[in-house]
Amino acid sequence: MDFTAVTLGAAAKALRDTVIPAAVASGQAQAAEQAMLVMDAILFARDRVDLVAARRRYEVVSTTEAIEILSADPDVASLTFDENLDDIVRASKKLTGDASATATSYSEMSYRLGRTLDAICEAADTLEPDARRRIESAVLQHGMRRIELDRSWLIPLGFDPQPSTVVPMESLLER
Repeated sequence: MDFTAVTLGAAAKALRDTVIPAAVASGQAQAAEQAMLVMDAILFARDRVDLVAARRRYEVVSTTEAIEILSADPDVASLTFDENLDDIVRASKKLTGDASATATSYSEMSYRLGRTLDAICEAADTLEPDARRRIESAVLQHGMRRIELDRSWLIPLGFDPQPSTVVPMESLLER
C-alpha cells in the first residue's frame, strides 16, 4: 500500500493545526502566509498523486495519436527518422494496453514519443511550405489537447481565467 497521500495529508494537517497558528500568534504574518501556500501545494499533490499514472497514460495516448496522424502524411512518410514511426506507435499501444504499466513506464514512453515528435518537426523544416504548415498544424492540435489536460490538472489552484470552460479531468483520463 502506498502511503503518499496519507503522508501528505498529515503534513498539511500539521501545518494547518500547528505551524500556521504559531506563526500567526507570534506576529509572523508573512511566515503564516507562506506556510498556507505550502499547505495548499501539499494538498494539491495529495489530491493528484494517485492520478499521476493516468495523466502520464493520457500523454502517451495523445502523443501516439499525433504521431499516427503525422505518419499517415505522405510527406512525413517520405522522411527518415532514428526510430521507426510504426515501431514506436506499436510499442506505445502495447504499453497503454498493459494494465500493470506504471507512471515511470509511461514517462519513459512519453519521452521517446516526445523525441520522435521533435524529430518530425525538425524534419518538416526541410519540406515545402504547404507540407510544413500541415505538419505544424497537426502538432499544434496535439498541443491543444495537452493544454486541455494541463488546465484540468491545475484547476484546483485557481489560476484559470475561465474555469467554467475547463473539461473535467476525469473525462479526459478515461480515454
